[in-house]
Amino acid sequence: QYINALQQLQERVPPFDFINVKKIIEAELGLSLEESFKSIDENPIAAASLAQVHFAITKDGKEVAIKVQRKGVKEKVINDLKRLEKLLSIFNFFFPKRVSGMNLKNGFYEFKRYTLRELDYLNEGETIERFASNFKNWDDIIFPKIYWSYSTEKVLTMERVAGLRLKDAINVLSKSEKEKLNIKLVEMELKMFISDGLFHADLHPGNIFFKEDGKIVLLDFGMYGELTKEERNRFVLYWLAVVQNDTKRAFYHFKKQSIELPNANEKAFYEVFLKLADEFYKYS
Repeated sequence: QYINALQQLQERVPPFDFINVKKIIEAELGLSLEESFKSIDENPIAAASLAQVHFAITKDGKEVAIKVQRKGVKEKVINDLKRLEKLLSIFNFFFPKRVSGMNLKNGFYEFKRYTLRELDYLNEGETIERFASNFKNWDDIIFPKIYWSYSTEKVLTMERVAGLRLKDAINVLSKSEKEKLNIKLVEMELKMFISDGLFHADLHPGNIFFKEDGKIVLLDFGMYGELTKEERNRFVLYWLAVVQNDTKRAFYHFKKQSIELPNANEKAFYEVFLKLADEFYKYS
């Protein structure tokens, strides 16, 4: 039941009225909807917690998907973050050792940073273009084109793309097609983490399409991460140890990617790591 509930947040959150969609797009683009688009579907193709997406056709006939940020959501998020920050400061006043030991401050500020970044659609558009540039020689990994003249901080207009959702791909594709897609996914992830150091940080099933011709379409780049060359090298050493079933060496490289907190219990951490490794090797 938890999985089913969380799936609702991917793209099936109750949508907001089209009249508000119209007002937001017009206010952001500075033109009436009729001046900007030949037509727009009033029913969203997807609705998530921060935005919803409508298909449209531009005046010059391009099929696009318009991501529209929910009215007032940025202000609500900022207010909620302020409340959380205040609660954290109160908690820190009464339990400073616990806050320090659990690394709550760094955790909160990381959460705050990427949450606010996710609300800036101009940044997301630029990020999509960075990924597209990295994969320019990969014909089977698709990133939607950005239409900058129809995009702002709260409205992102992209090329309309399509494909099978994960649950549909599982039932529609043959075993050999699914095996090829699995290999391609691993190759894609390794390129992001090792070659490029720029990776999609939110690849849940709502943000990926699988095409029957073996191509993969990626969406929603509000959350991403970057790795330094040293971190990428360490990542390689970690996974080499994992595939060689060398759990002790894997833990060493895993630990080198982290910062040890005061009073950290490495022995207990290693025991948990071993347990997870045993589960992994059981099914791999």
